[in-house]
Amino acid sequence: MLHNGEVLAVADKQLLPSYDVFDEKRYFEPGEKFCMFELFGEKIGIAICEDFWRGFDSSS
Repeated sequence: MLHNGEVLAVADKQLLPSYDVFDEKRYFEPGEKFCMFELFGEKIGIAICEDFWRGFDSSS
């Protein structure tokens, strides 16, 4: 996540699909933790593709 040219957070994709036309496990390593940060007093979480579809623990 970028804001005013500054890197605020880096989100790693955790759940890599390996079904149908997807074979991400062949090329990538999964991330280890969910990305949470604060911006303007609000907590922000970033979920990427499969991480969002399968759900995640937003209580972090």
